Amino acid sequence: MKLSDQEIDRREQQIPELAGKATRQAYERAVASGHPVTVVIGDELVRVQITPEGVEEQSILRAIKTRRVTSRHFRLS
Repeated sequence: MKLSDQEIDRREQQIPELAGKATRQAYERAVASGHPVTVVIGDELVRVQITPEGVEEQSILRAIKTRRVTSRHFRLS
């Protein structure tokens, strides 16, 4: 099945939304399993974990300097 350029463009435009949903679902599954999850909140690297009692615990690992990606291409380091 060959897709038209318009169909390819339409599907490509859905990627950011789908990626965001998948990332959120992975985060929620990891936290729900009791495993610690490391996230960036503001300018801090934070470990989030749900205790067996259902309490969310956050512990700051360290302050970080965040950078905004302004181009479409970037390098992970």
